[in-house]
Amino acid sequence: MRAIRRILQVVALVGTLMVGIVAVALIVSQTPWFKEWLRRYVVRESKQYLNGELSIGRIGGNLLFGLDVSDVAVDVSGERVVAVKALELDYSVFDFISKGIVLDEIKLNAPVLRLERDRNGWNLGRLVKEQAEEADRKGPGRPISLPSIEISDASVYIDDQVGADGYRLPRRIEDLDVRASYEYAPVHYSVEIGGISFKATTPQLTLSQLTGRLAVRDDNLYVEDLSIRTGESSVTVDGVVEQYLKTPVVKVTTTGKASLPELARVFPAAAGYALHPSFDVRAEGPAEKLGLRLNVTSEAGAIKGDLTADVQAPDFGISGDVGVEHLNMAPLLKDPAQRSDITGSARLNVRMASSPASAPVTDRLSGTFAFAGPAVAAAGYSATDVKLSGEFAGERVNLDARATAYGGTATAKGFIAPPAEGRELAFELRGAADNLDLRNLPAATGAPQLATDLSVAQYSIAGRGRSISGNAVLNESRVEGATIANGTAADFEVRPDGLSFGARGSIAELNPQRLGRGLKVPALDKPAYEGVVNARFDVKGSMPKVAAGAADGARLKGMTLDASGTLQDSAIMGGRLPQVNFEAHLAGGALQARVDGRFEGFDLGTLANRQDLAGRVTGSVNLFANVTDITAPITPEAV
Repeated sequence: MRAIRRILQVVALVGTLMVGIVAVALIVSQTPWFKEWLRRYVVRESKQYLNGELSIGRIGGNLLFGLDVSDVAVDVSGERVVAVKALELDYSVFDFISKGIVLDEIKLNAPVLRLERDRNGWNLGRLVKEQAEEADRKGPGRPISLPSIEISDASVYIDDQVGADGYRLPRRIEDLDVRASYEYAPVHYSVEIGGISFKATTPQLTLSQLTGRLAVRDDNLYVEDLSIRTGESSVTVDGVVEQYLKTPVVKVTTTGKASLPELARVFPAAAGYALHPSFDVRAEGPAEKLGLRLNVTSEAGAIKGDLTADVQAPDFGISGDVGVEHLNMAPLLKDPAQRSDITGSARLNVRMASSPASAPVTDRLSGTFAFAGPAVAAAGYSATDVKLSGEFAGERVNLDARATAYGGTATAKGFIAPPAEGRELAFELRGAADNLDLRNLPAATGAPQLATDLSVAQYSIAGRGRSISGNAVLNESRVEGATIANGTAADFEVRPDGLSFGARGSIAELNPQRLGRGLKVPALDKPAYEGVVNARFDVKGSMPKVAAGAADGARLKGMTLDASGTLQDSAIMGGRLPQVNFEAHLAGGALQARVDGRFEGFDLGTLANRQDLAGRVTGSVNLFANVTDITAPITPEAV
């Protein structure tokens, strides 16, 4: 019993001493001396982790389970990088000693961060010392746990001395609020973002909300439900980037809606594109062979497909198959005049050079493409059942196409040079066509509005700006009821000031009055010219552009015509022409004509508009005539 009593006395004494020691420790921990000692200890221990100088103005609070810190700063090479007005920490000192840096809660009020980048990189990138290593990553050897981080009213100043052509960082970020957590276990990182928002200037950008989770593990960067919302855009990203430090392999899904005018403030390459695309993009693979599954819809139409992209700078490439619906090239080319409506499927193998950035996008493309679609409308032209292949070659796009258009089918091979600043649209095409009706051609071509069924054995057409020229050799065709013989050739040139044309060949069953009506030539659109003409001919002429509201004779006054040929078995103006050689020249409204051949059954009274000369005349003629003004009534005195 005495032994037990002795032991109890010893235990009581030891317990009393321990309680006393703890009580003394608690009392001492609240003294200014101890808080000053702790401040110096934290500053000294920070040298294990930081390549900079930590300074603390004052430490207060219950030091065992939390404290308040004011005037915290970190200086690197004599320059202040971080400054915090007030810092509140909630922790357990026992966890801090036994487990590493474990801070249950961190609150920062009005911190200021200064970021600088030079040839050696960002200053914050060199702030933490390298100690432990996993794969190619290094970090402190002890764990860090920050389960609750709150930052309010922060400011960030950015001085990017290196810069980049691809983006512009804001010079200042204000009203930065952050709710997040951070976990580090050598050397795994994870960041849980409860919410981040800020307002940036120069350039101006507002981040309304950023949430999600980022983690680095085994050299992989994991992105989980990362949601970004700005004033005009919203994006959600989920997936992983494997081996992100060496040869990144992407497995990421991105969905959302973007405003290119807003993004252009940060990414200059988006400038000038008035587009707000909605997208669902799945990416998988390395940067030089990145598989993409696209579903994008915008004011420029819709694109869906599977592609393989090379997004490794400096140049970019893409190949694969895509489908397009109602694709409008006007916003993509930044030219409202280039409006299009394209639907079909395409196969691409294209590269785009990143420089010179000032050059049009089409000029920086190289590679091949193929397209097949039920409907295409572009540059004022439209077609169906389109099959197209080609290649990008500098400012030119080389083409080989087949389509149904304007009542017929046609092939085209050549090039198109899209318009750009200081450069007009240019093209040169050749091919063949069947069942072409000129009435269906766009008014911009300046083609005569004649009812035709043309079969073109071969044609060539070229244009630059508002000038277009072309030529064609026909198979047997029909124009306003007349038959054009196989091998007949024609050419034309449309200029801003008018139209010139020429034709050589044979025609049968031509009604001059009907032709005059189709050409809008009143002098021919008269009952006297009702008839049938069969002829071999060689014709050249021109028509000026006439202002709207001009007199009917204005076009004829400005028209020139040089024609020669032979009429056979023809009937006109009430008589017949078994065979007549002719030559005619029209200029300034004056007509000179030479006729040599046989005629039958002409009524002089009808020709001269004098009933006292009525009667039928048959014979031969060798005539040279001059009419000074064909727009005036034609009488014997006028000839």
